[in-house]
Amino acid sequence: MMIFYTVVLFIIFAVFIFIVETAFVVLSPFFKEKEIPFDPDLRDAEEKDYEPSVTKENVFFNVKNERIDAYLYLPDKYSEPLPCIIMNTGFGGTKEMFLERYAKVFNSAGFAVLTYDYRHFGKSEGNPRQLYSMNKQLEDCAAAIKFARSRKEIHADKIIIWGTSGGAGYGLIIAASDNRIACISCQCGALDHKADSQLAIRRDGFLSYLPLIFHGQRDKARQRFGLEPHHIPIVGTPGKPAIIKAPGAYEGYSRIASEGAKNKLCAQIMLTPHKNPINYAHKVKCPVLVQVCENDNVANPVGSMNTANILGDKALVKKYPIGHFDIYFGKNFQQSVEDQIVFFKNNV
Repeated sequence: MMIFYTVVLFIIFAVFIFIVETAFVVLSPFFKEKEIPFDPDLRDAEEKDYEPSVTKENVFFNVKNERIDAYLYLPDKYSEPLPCIIMNTGFGGTKEMFLERYAKVFNSAGFAVLTYDYRHFGKSEGNPRQLYSMNKQLEDCAAAIKFARSRKEIHADKIIIWGTSGGAGYGLIIAASDNRIACISCQCGALDHKADSQLAIRRDGFLSYLPLIFHGQRDKARQRFGLEPHHIPIVGTPGKPAIIKAPGAYEGYSRIASEGAKNKLCAQIMLTPHKNPINYAHKVKCPVLVQVCENDNVANPVGSMNTANILGDKALVKKYPIGHFDIYFGKNFQQSVEDQIVFFKNNV
C-alpha cells in the first residue's frame, strides 16, 4: 500500500512540476520574441538591381488542400520534352531568394526549371506562417515533382532535384524511394544533421542553445492553447539568440534575403525531429553532385564528404575553398553553376 501512495504522490508531483514549468515558459517575460531583422544595407547589389524574368509562368498545385505557389521557367525555344530541375531553397528561404538567377542560367542551357515556396512560407498557403516542418517540405517537393511530370513540356523521366543548404538533402530522401529521378545536385548541403550539430556545439557551446529549447516549449504550449505562434530568429550574430549564429551567417543571409524576407521561424522547430539525409544515401540509385564549401561553418563539410563516401561511385564531389554563403555570388556562383550544368547534361 505504501508503494501505491508513493507512486501516486510522485505522479502528482511530476504533473505539478510540468504545469508550473509550462506556465513559466508560456507566461514568463524572459522568453519574449527577440526580433533580428535582416539588414537591407547588406543585401547584395546584384540582387537589388536584378531584373525579373518575363518568361516565367506562375503556376500552382495543391498539397493536402493547401496551395503551393510556384514559377515554371521554360527556354525560349525547344522542340521536345525538356529535362526539368526542381529547385529547393535553403533553411527558412523562399523562391524569391536568388533562385531566379539560377533558373535563367539553366534555361539558357536548355533545361526547364520549377521553383516553389514551401507551405507556410512566401506566397504558398499554410498557417501558422514561418512554420518549418521537414516532413511537410518533403511532401511539397514530391508534389512539385508530380506537377512537373504532368506538364507536356517536361520529360517525366528527366527530373533533376536541386537543393542548397538546408534543402540540399531533400533530393537524397526523395530519390531513395523514387527511382525515376535522373540525378541530384546538393550544393553546400546540410546532409548530416549530427555533423552539423557537432560543428555548432563545438563553436557556440551547448548552453547557448538551451534558451532556444525553452522558446520551443513556449511556442508548442501556445499552439495547444490556440494562441499566436512564438518565433525565434533564423540567423544572428555570434552570441545572439538565433538558430544559426556562426560568424558571418547573419551577414551572408542578409545578402541573399529578398525584399520583405522574415528572419524568424516558429520556435517549435527546436523540439521537432527531422529526417537525416545521410541515412538515405545508401538507397539512392541515381548520380549525385555533391558541392562542398571547404570553409563552411554552417553546414559541416564532413557531413557532405561522409555522404559522398556512402554514395560511392554514384557521387561526383566538387570542392571549393570558400564559405557557406560565398557560393551564391560572383565567380563562385559562375563556377558552381557551370559544374552543375556539365553534370546535368551528362546524366539526363
